[in-house]
Amino acid sequence: MRTILIMLLLFCYQHVASAEELNTMIGYVIDVEDTRALVVERRESSEGVVFGQPVWFNLGQKAHIGDLLKVTYTNLLKSYPAQGAAETVQVLTPTYVNGSRNSEGDIIQKALIKDEVKQLNKPVIVSMVFSQGQWTTVWKPLLDEKEVTVVIAD
Repeated sequence: MRTILIMLLLFCYQHVASAEELNTMIGYVIDVEDTRALVVERRESSEGVVFGQPVWFNLGQKAHIGDLLKVTYTNLLKSYPAQGAAETVQVLTPTYVNGSRNSEGDIIQKALIKDEVKQLNKPVIVSMVFSQGQWTTVWKPLLDEKEVTVVIAD
């Protein structure tokens, strides 16, 4: 009986500890609603920058489109897009690619006001490449797979 009780306590402790592990995401804000922000994870690839799945975070503070954030969180609701509350939020220094005058965040802001992107229902960035003085960005609607390419001069 005592062994069973100890095993049960040990199981409960491990379950609580794992449920409260902090996760971290570094990504760009692509939409804002009050103190909520839609953040897409930034990842490097051999062809440029690719972006992960979008997540709506309750930040507890204002954010701006194009901000590069480091968000720590514990749990996400498994919806699409995922949703969660940020434990901590840090605004990071904008990322510049060698030779570019604009940061990645600047290009996100500029792309979001282009007609091709504005026509998408809740646009989400898929990828971004800087080459020969111009940025090629790929966008898609939140709930669709049809992609739109937008080229922006640096």
